Amino acid sequence: MDKYPQSTLMVYKEERGYLNLLRDVIADGERRETRNGIVYSLFGKTMEFDLKDTFPLLTTKKVFFRGIIEELIFFLKGQTDTKILEKKNIFIWQPNTTAEFIRSRNLEYEDGDMGPMYGFNWLHFGAEYMGAQADYSGKGVNQLEKVIELLRTDPMSRRIIMTSYNPAQAEKGVLYPCHGISIQFYVSGGKYLSCSMTQRSSDIACGLPYNIASYSALVYALCKHLGLEPGRLIIHLGDVHIYDEHLEGALEQLSREPLAPPKLSIRGELETMGDITYEHFVLEQYAPHPPIKFVMKA
Repeated sequence: MDKYPQSTLMVYKEERGYLNLLRDVIADGERRETRNGIVYSLFGKTMEFDLKDTFPLLTTKKVFFRGIIEELIFFLKGQTDTKILEKKNIFIWQPNTTAEFIRSRNLEYEDGDMGPMYGFNWLHFGAEYMGAQADYSGKGVNQLEKVIELLRTDPMSRRIIMTSYNPAQAEKGVLYPCHGISIQFYVSGGKYLSCSMTQRSSDIACGLPYNIASYSALVYALCKHLGLEPGRLIIHLGDVHIYDEHLEGALEQLSREPLAPPKLSIRGELETMGDITYEHFVLEQYAPHPPIKFVMKA
């Protein structure tokens, strides 16, 4: 049997694992000319984060926590009008939802409409998409509701799973779904909730820190709603890559030493996931290094 490089066999754990993966992508990634730029890419990596005592928001650069949480809430409500986020000064979806970009995808949505992506599939899987302003109440399969019901009534089930990916509608989104291709939950010891998430495409410098924090926050929110405690987040990455334009900032980040991770709590009651607001989330002891600006590649 051929000897494989060690990095292909390891699980990258916690922030140091993230930095090791970033280093490996830069050092060993295959150079590729892709749809939106030159990247260096590896395939098939796994990350793991312990959520019991700390929250995995990177400390080697300041990460936009409010933007992550507001986007998660946007997903949890099944919303697809990104103007909702822009009104809160969150512009992470703006490059991919301009009228020009939407036309480039051969779609006919209004400016700001992301199409049937992420939260739409969590709450209305399979429903006919009729635009961001349509009323989808009772339409499609509410995967999130089914996940919550199984966690409540049959926590040892192997069917506690949902997906952001609907192959029949994937081309109708402004982007192909990157994360949440499968989102499976697991309860251990009768109380610890863990999540295993599969991601087909990962922009390691700009996007992956958001994904790590977002799915961790989802676990925390479900725990608050169901009376459970956070366990682990496992992320299985398909194509993990760095854009050529991000190399300088990534090398700066790799020169920094990780600091103590923050803590997250959910305050107040959370009777339904639809009730969730940014004010429920309390981030404490977050004292990161300064931000590093990575421009998102649309």
